[in-house]
Amino acid sequence: MSKLLEFKISNVVNLKLWPNPRTTIIANIYFFGYCEIELHIQGIKEVSAIYCRCSWRLFVTKLIVDGVVKSFIFGENRRTCDLIIGQWRKIVRDEDIQQQFLEMRYLIELPAGDDPLVKTSDYLQHDLGFTTFQDELQHNVIKRVPHDKYML
Repeated sequence: MSKLLEFKISNVVNLKLWPNPRTTIIANIYFFGYCEIELHIQGIKEVSAIYCRCSWRLFVTKLIVDGVVKSFIFGENRRTCDLIIGQWRKIVRDEDIQQQFLEMRYLIELPAGDDPLVKTSDYLQHDLGFTTFQDELQHNVIKRVPHDKYML
């Protein structure tokens, strides 16, 4: 049979590190408290150095990012390097031009000629966005539908 290990306090902790409650005096209690406080202070010093390094790196990174954003992206001191705002204005301008083009096509573009037969021909109506549908009674109903050229 295998021999089980006996549990002894000396295997777990070093008794010299712990005060004996029967022989301990108040000075020993203060001494152990002082040792514990010293360990806490030493840990705080180590951790504070790490915190200082991290906060310094974050501060330097913030300065670099702020400088890049102010000078190269949004512009500063009348610089024309406003990349984000320039791209945004370009997109808005393109959409405005596209919308104006659609409105002009709907409002200004007229079918060719003054002949009503030519004006109402199917291909011109379809070109302007009108399509002929047939209902149940085989009547032609002209409805306006979006054309491919207007869906840019």
